[in-house]
Amino acid sequence: MNTIFSYIKESYSFSTEEKLILLKLIDYFKHEIPNGDGAFISMLDLDKIDFKWCPAMKDTDVFGAWIILFKNTVFVRPIRELLIGNQDIQLFPTLNLNQSLLKYTLYMLEDNGMMLSTVFHELYHKWQYKTTGILYILNCLIFMLTGYEFSTKSKYSIEGDVRIHIDNEELHSTIRKFYDKFYRYLWMKNRMQQIAGEDYTAEIKEIEKDFFIMSVYSLLS
Repeated sequence: MNTIFSYIKESYSFSTEEKLILLKLIDYFKHEIPNGDGAFISMLDLDKIDFKWCPAMKDTDVFGAWIILFKNTVFVRPIRELLIGNQDIQLFPTLNLNQSLLKYTLYMLEDNGMMLSTVFHELYHKWQYKTTGILYILNCLIFMLTGYEFSTKSKYSIEGDVRIHIDNEELHSTIRKFYDKFYRYLWMKNRMQQIAGEDYTAEIKEIEKDFFIMSVYSLLS
């Protein structure tokens, strides 16, 4: 059984490079959350937040956690072993990108932005607590009695609230579109180097007009 203390055990902080990429993604996608709901990020000092990989989550259905006892820490499920554990797997090898950071970035964005939206989700819990204090705790206690699944469907619970305003299909869809475009860009550049005669120059140049894609790409070089 997982507890708060099992989450803490063996957890370790994101690398400096991983956090830099994460903060860039957060800063961009906060503007993409509908109705200006991403503005809550501006009320948090992200530089002071410690993002940690949490091995205890690996074999569970938990993707992330923010815990009141550790107000400046967000715990996140580690990268799949398929990507990071097998060093023989090289993604887009002709591009000479940092493989560890490339796999990490794709992990944060893939599956409709599952992990990146999880980070937004947990940061929103931190913001909920910051703005409501004791009411946040009372809400947790009340909806513990009704069960987690019910709480995710109630607009009056902290879990229902985060799904209405932040961790929803609109955010997932926006991240998915970015991921598809970014992955397509990587694939085309790699493909042209591998197979003579295949030419995606025009499409590549069109994507390279996207400043954000290029800024993320530059961090992987």
